[in-house]
Amino acid sequence: MLANWGVFTRRHPATVKRRVRKGIPDSLRGIVWPVLAGGDELARRHPSMYRRLLMAAPREDDFAVIRNDLFRTFPRHEQFKEEGGPGQLALMRVLRAYAAYDTEVGYCQGMAFVAALLITYMPEEIAFWTLVAVLRRRGLRGHYLPQFPLYLEHVAVLMGLLAKHEPAIYRLFEAESIGFTMFGMQWLLTLFAHSFPFEFVVRVVDVVCLEGHKALLRVVVAVLRLLRQRLLDTPGHALLKALRTLPAKLNADEVMSKAMAISVTSEEVMKLRSAFRTSTEGRVARRECGRKVAARKAAAAARGRIAAEQAAEAGDEATAAAWRETATAFDRDAGLDDPEAVFWADSATSCLG
Repeated sequence: MLANWGVFTRRHPATVKRRVRKGIPDSLRGIVWPVLAGGDELARRHPSMYRRLLMAAPREDDFAVIRNDLFRTFPRHEQFKEEGGPGQLALMRVLRAYAAYDTEVGYCQGMAFVAALLITYMPEEIAFWTLVAVLRRRGLRGHYLPQFPLYLEHVAVLMGLLAKHEPAIYRLFEAESIGFTMFGMQWLLTLFAHSFPFEFVVRVVDVVCLEGHKALLRVVVAVLRLLRQRLLDTPGHALLKALRTLPAKLNADEVMSKAMAISVTSEEVMKLRSAFRTSTEGRVARRECGRKVAARKAAAAARGRIAAEQAAEAGDEATAAAWRETATAFDRDAGLDDPEAVFWADSATSCLG
């Protein structure tokens, strides 16, 4: 099936979706995730790009946060628990490369968990391109832009979905003034990796690599559905603690079965997102995102010019030309693969910094 992936998915899309939703065999995830998301294709299209990105200097504040987050990301996992060990170094390189690749996002807390998950299953360079594909092609990039514009939209969508599918939970949150933002970042921005069991998280990645952010929304509703009675029985003052601890007891098969049975249409999601965009909060988030992104783009352009000049002064015209060509290519291709780029067209240009 993988050898003729394009043909097979066109001919048997329902079969592919059904198999992925049942769970990809763990031994195959390192092969299947890049294929599902498109990371393998990006790696083939840009064979030397990762090496060039590692030579780029990310923004200093991005680099500082990356260094700090290395020790917070799966600190008990064998691959990442050693300070300065191979796992942490690989994670640092992938995150630095992404910060250079997409200067508008740079680095945002939460991304380290997603990158680390990928690194546990595949070679470092493929993990980088799969991270790019998950964020851009599967519509999650806006979660990590300044002011978290897509995350805020998804919070609004989830409240609408809860009102429809889980009205008891919706009323509970309203009565106790529990906002999804109080716990949702740890769920959505890490693909649940911060506080959910590892075997559950990889099942989420399975469906996100194929179906994108809509699958993520279904999973959130399913989790709250399965926790409904325990949350309703929890005193108001203890609800936030319960939302952070109860998920560890969930069964992955049960959650995914419930999630994929929940009807969430693209039209429904877009209607809820559009309502948020026209709200005061949505307009402010968009304006602030655009302002911060413009500043990052200007800084990235300056760093790119300096890098090209330094290479030219050193007599390495090939490297200088490569930097210029790469930056031009990213400017030209910016946002083309990102479903969110239509909305963020005024501030969604990825370029090499």
